[in-house]
Amino acid sequence: MGEISVNDCQAFARLKEDETCSVFLSDTFDAKTSVFFSGMSINEQIAKITAGIELLNNEIRTLVSENCHELLLEATKIDLLEEHLTHVQHRVNNLLSTLDRLKTRLSEPYNRIAHRIFLLNRLQTTCDLLRKIIRVVHLSKRLEQQCDLESSESMFPTREVTKIAQHISELISLIEGDSNLQKIETIQKDVKLAKTLEEKILNYSQEMLVKSLQKQDQTLIGTSLQVFYHFKMLDEKVSFIICEKHNLLSIRIRETFDPQYITNTKSTGPGGAVTTITVAQLNQFKSKFWSGIESLVEFICTSYFQIYCLYKVLKKKKDSTNRYFYSELITETNCVPEFLQRVNLLLSEYMQKAIKESIPIKEALEMEYPKLLKLFVGCWNQINIMDKEANAELLFRNTLQPFESAYLSRSLSILHDSVNVMFLDAAENSSTSLSVATAPSPEDIESIVKSITKELSVANVDSKLYKAVARNVSKVIQIFAGKCEQIVCNDGDSTQVIDSPTAGQILNANIVQRLESFKSKIKSIVQSENEKVIAESLNVIDSLIRTIVEPLINSVQDSIEAIILTMHQEDFSNSQSNPTQSSLYMKELQGFINRVNRDYFHLYSNSEVVGNCILQVASRTTDVFLRHVTLLRPLGNGGKIRLAADFANLEEALSAIVRVPEGSAKYYRVLRSFKPLLFQDAETIAKSPVIGSMISLFTILQFLISSFGPSELQSVHDNKGWSLSRYNKWLDEHENESERLLLIRDALESYEKRIRQQEGKAFAPVYPIILKLIQQGLTN
Repeated sequence: MGEISVNDCQAFARLKEDETCSVFLSDTFDAKTSVFFSGMSINEQIAKITAGIELLNNEIRTLVSENCHELLLEATKIDLLEEHLTHVQHRVNNLLSTLDRLKTRLSEPYNRIAHRIFLLNRLQTTCDLLRKIIRVVHLSKRLEQQCDLESSESMFPTREVTKIAQHISELISLIEGDSNLQKIETIQKDVKLAKTLEEKILNYSQEMLVKSLQKQDQTLIGTSLQVFYHFKMLDEKVSFIICEKHNLLSIRIRETFDPQYITNTKSTGPGGAVTTITVAQLNQFKSKFWSGIESLVEFICTSYFQIYCLYKVLKKKKDSTNRYFYSELITETNCVPEFLQRVNLLLSEYMQKAIKESIPIKEALEMEYPKLLKLFVGCWNQINIMDKEANAELLFRNTLQPFESAYLSRSLSILHDSVNVMFLDAAENSSTSLSVATAPSPEDIESIVKSITKELSVANVDSKLYKAVARNVSKVIQIFAGKCEQIVCNDGDSTQVIDSPTAGQILNANIVQRLESFKSKIKSIVQSENEKVIAESLNVIDSLIRTIVEPLINSVQDSIEAIILTMHQEDFSNSQSNPTQSSLYMKELQGFINRVNRDYFHLYSNSEVVGNCILQVASRTTDVFLRHVTLLRPLGNGGKIRLAADFANLEEALSAIVRVPEGSAKYYRVLRSFKPLLFQDAETIAKSPVIGSMISLFTILQFLISSFGPSELQSVHDNKGWSLSRYNKWLDEHENESERLLLIRDALESYEKRIRQQEGKAFAPVYPIILKLIQQGLTN
């Protein structure tokens, strides 16, 4: 039968259109609230409703009559459904009956099996208990065999301690792990034995661990740790040992830096009498204080070694079950570095507290710091030998840094004071000749050197401290040099070389002598790389000496050059001359050099720096002498002979002032090399091997022009129209060989122009020789 929609019914449509009946079709219709219709009487409402009901009844009858066949079919299907339901119900009843029978058949075997399982559990528990009893009895007998129960001292053989501990641990574990086993009277004796042995072996292992740590016996330490491991006390015991070491360390450090503990006195509190400490008491106090520090440092080393050995064994031993190292089973995994850190924290805390409360302790730690450092250097050296990864030196240095700074400050102050005392009697440098300061005496120099030597010797306990003190010494050397510089005489008389030495020049010479003496004595104590900073600071001394003598040296040099310049006033054009005759200027130069050496240079006879300055004077004198010799025109054979004698006389005069072995100085070789060239022809001179190696090419070319050139080939300064003084100044300002050769080339070009202007006149034979040498020189 097809489905009939309510909206398709005509009756429904008519009711919906009716205002009275449409109310009953609303979704919000409520029979209790909608009891009447406004504007209508009750009879009218009943009539409306009755008409609606009749309309619906007629619609139902119409639908039934039209769909009668379909309704009958549906009724037939309901009967069939009831038959099926009846059949299913019968089957269900049969299934329930079968299940009841099956339950009845299974319940009896199940009950029998459950009973037997219960009996089996009891049997298994009994067997397990029996096995434990047998194991307890067996372990007890083995313990009785392994242990000497009658002896109170050596109950446990050392080699068997680990096995005994393992057996006792197993026995205790069996007894405490089963409450039923504890109730069995048969093994009560074994229970008491186990508890007694447990207590005794733990005490024995504790004593063995303490002794083995003192002896640093890693074998016995490992044995003790294995015992505690078997009793699950490893972490507890290791933590206890480390904590105990920390506590002892704290006590020892506190007592070492406690002035009341050192003097065995107690504070009297407010209002107590203030007692004066005598020198003897102070010495006794310091003696006890340093003894305490020595003992403390030894205790720190010993404690560190013990903890290190303990941790080393923990890292070697393994758990036999899970193969973990013992070090992985404890909480104190960083006990070794933490111990060193704690040591330095405690040291820093109590040392700072002590220097605030006790002046003697403050003086001892700061004034005798090298002694303190020596103790700790020995400590961290021992630690580094055992544990190369330990950072002990850095930690201890950081702790001692405040005292090192105070010591270095005091050391610098002492050295500084020794310098100041030296110059107390020295007057300030005066601009007039009426007041002259006094140079330090040899005794003063000896005093400051002794002070420096003492400070370096005391600091020799440690390389870093030695370097720091060496830096102080370097500062003092600079201060000493500065003080000496302040009393140097710099007035006009200090550079005069005409008369006898003035008071200012004698003062400067004395200062140089003291500086040289100071430098030589300091050098005698500089023997290692640690003192390199001191050796470098001595350069200040050399610089000051050069500063002092340079004005005098320059004055001497100027006088020598002025005398050499006078050679141009003499005639060297003669063709004959007496071989033994010396030039007038050379006689004057010899006399001047000898007098300067006797009156001035002799005052600096022990100065190496001054000796080098004098050597530079000799070299400069040789250069200037050759410069002017090569400018002499005309030069005859007699003049050459006189110049050869002048060379010998100059060599003799310079040898008297130069403090080097004869022949080793360059000026000497230059004079000896140039002297034979006076008597050689131009071609031979041009091929001489001394050109470039001993004598510059410019000097040779200048000599060729002066000696072999015609009048048309002018000397360089004449070609430029310069005076000899201006020419010498230009040469001093232009030491580059190429620039000098260009002057020679200009002179040659001027000569070439003159010759070309004079038609028919040939070039001088020396011209191509000079031209070739210039080209080679400029090319090279």
